[in-house]
Order: sequence, then C-alpha cells, then structure tokens
Amino acid sequence: VVFNAGDLKLLINLILSVLLSFFSFYTPVPSRAPVNITSTNTSSTSLLVKWNNISTKFIHGILRGFKVFYGKTSEPPSQYKTLKTDQLKISLTHLEKYTEYCVKLAGFTKIGDGNKSSCFNVTTDEDGKYVHVLPTFVTTY
Repeated sequence: VVFNAGDLKLLINLILSVLLSFFSFYTPVPSRAPVNITSTNTSSTSLLVKWNNISTKFIHGILRGFKVFYGKTSEPPSQYKTLKTDQLKISLTHLEKYTEYCVKLAGFTKIGDGNKSSCFNVTTDEDGKYVHVLPTFVTTY
C-alpha cells in the first residue's frame, strides 16, 4: 500500500482523534478513600458520619460524589447513600437500637467507585428505660 503525504497525515489525524476520544471518556476512579472519618451515635436509631475530602492527587478524574456504605457489623454493608462532593457528613437514620454498625466510604467518578475506607465501627445508643415514679407524701400528725 502506498500513501502520499496527504493520506498519511489524514490517517495519523484519524488515529489521534480516536485515541483522544477514547482517553477523554476513560477517567479512572479515586485511588484513596476519604480521610479522617468520624462517627458518633446521635440517638438509639441514628449515627452521624463526617469525613474530609480525598486529596486531589488521589482522585484521578472528576470526583462526582461520595458513597457511604453501612450495615450491621455481623454482616457485610448492605446499604449505601450517595452524596454530592460538597457534602462531607450524613446522618444515617432508622437504624436498629443498640446495634454495632460498620461504615465505609468511597469517592466515585463517572467510571465507578474508588477504593473504600476500612470499616469504621460505631454503635447506636441504648434506649433508656423511663420509670415513672409517683411522689411519696409523708404525712405527720
């Protein structure tokens, strides 16, 4: 096959165009999870989870948000909530009373989820028992 200079230039531009098109859609996922994760129980059925953003050098693309995975520590995290990039805390509600939960976090891009954090264990509060005691009156004569 013989190419003239014009055909060769056209072929090179076509190959470069295809390669650039492919790599513009290929955005890797974050290689690290969010950091400084803290969680506190706010009631017998809710937890407050906070974290710091992923360092930009570990995002590798456009960060679309965060996923908070959670579930009882006796089983793999079965639920998750998706948050925007500017949301660095979440209240997990409707949980079981006095139960230990595993919470994991990950950032995500349009390609998918990045690395998840280690399991962060936290226990919901134990409901207090309210005992109504009638006042005792002492009468002296």
